[in-house]
Amino acid sequence: MFVIFSTNAFSAETILVAYDPNFYPEPNIPEGSTPAPGTLTAISDIYAYHAGGTVEQLAYMLEGGLTTELEGGIKLDFFIRYSGLGKVQSSGSIVVSQTEWLSTGLAPIGADGSEEPALYDSVFHYTNWFESGKIGSIDAGIRMRIQF
Repeated sequence: MFVIFSTNAFSAETILVAYDPNFYPEPNIPEGSTPAPGTLTAISDIYAYHAGGTVEQLAYMLEGGLTTELEGGIKLDFFIRYSGLGKVQSSGSIVVSQTEWLSTGLAPIGADGSEEPALYDSVFHYTNWFESGKIGSIDAGIRMRIQF
C-alpha cells in the first residue's frame, strides 16, 4: 500500500491520504467459476481522500501585576495572566472510492474477458464535525528576578 499523509490546518482543500493499487478478489466467488453477468467479483484501485480543515481564531494573552524591589537587586513580580486561545473548529469528511469489477458471464473467473470494470462510481462518504468551543486559561503566580 502506498500512503501519503498531509495536513493543511487553514484551508478546506481535498487531500489524497492513501492509495492502494492492489486487486482484491471477492472471497465468496471461487477461481474458475462463472458467475452470472454483473456479479461483483473484485475491487481494486482504492483511493482515500480527506476534505476539510481547521479554523482558528486569534490567540492572545493579557498579563497584569505588581513588582516590588528588594535589597540586593532582587525583584518580586506578583502577576495574574489570562490566555485566550480562541475558538477552534475542525470539520471534514473522508471519501473512499474504488473500482468494482463485475463478471461478464462469458468465461470462468481468472480467464481473459471474465471481468470488466463497472460503469458506475463506487464511493463511500464519511463525515465528521468537531467544535472545541472557546479555550482559555488563567494563571496567577510570583516571579523572582535578580538584577546585576
